[in-house]
Amino acid sequence: MAFLKSSWSFILIVVVVFFLVEITESLFAPMLEGANEINNALIDAFISIIILSPFIWWLVKNTDRFEEELKENEERFRTLFESAPDAIFLADPETGIIIDANSRASELIRRPREEIIGIHQAQLHPPRMDKYSRESFSEHTRKMKIKEDIRPFENFVLRPDGTEVPVEVLAQMVTIKGRPVIQEVFRDITGRKRTEDILRKSKESFSKAEKIGHFGYWEWDIATNKLIWSDEVFRLYGLDPQKVTPTYETVVSTLSAEARDWFIKAIDDALNENAPFEGEYSLIRPDGT
Repeated sequence: MAFLKSSWSFILIVVVVFFLVEITESLFAPMLEGANEINNALIDAFISIIILSPFIWWLVKNTDRFEEELKENEERFRTLFESAPDAIFLADPETGIIIDANSRASELIRRPREEIIGIHQAQLHPPRMDKYSRESFSEHTRKMKIKEDIRPFENFVLRPDGTEVPVEVLAQMVTIKGRPVIQEVFRDITGRKRTEDILRKSKESFSKAEKIGHFGYWEWDIATNKLIWSDEVFRLYGLDPQKVTPTYETVVSTLSAEARDWFIKAIDDALNENAPFEGEYSLIRPDGT
């Protein structure tokens, strides 16, 4: 809003200056006709001062305000930058050199800000990830320049003691003091990775138990008619999980004739009367067994 007001003020000054030029020339024209070259130069300078004085006055008056607004914006950015819950690194898009980092960044990689500034962003990561880190930075910089969406990606940061910390990185192009800068937000995902690892091991253990006990589990999303089968259920049905997406019809079509009517009724009772669904039935595999 302040910018718009300033723009209208400038336009008004230009209009006023235009009319001043016309009026001043008409007033001084008789003087210019009989004056020598030196007098003409002095008069021209005097006219220029009169014409430019409103603009000079406007410029002097608004320069301090512009500088104050710029300072406030920089302070606001610095406050948000330092109070961010995630680590933030600012890097030159052409060289990859880090030009700034917030306090969370220092905490994440256990290095003071002074040591971080001036290194290449690839040096934040383990040596084994150097090629991937440099290529990712170049590719994301290219995409940002053409306004292409950037998805978060995963990497590791290296601490001085050799500890590797898994992070999720979100990069974007920002402008600071009129200069394009790559802003990389690093989020520590150690907790998420630990949970994923626990779930993976649990799934592996359950899968082994299924094979040993020859049992499986399945879920049915009635709204979408989508079935979720465990690996052992696929094995029991003799179907390939890479080729078949199971549905209710898949199950019904594999039942023997004597089991089909019972199965359909049991499902209806479970849906309409909340009756427990349990029982034994035989199925026919694709090979006929």
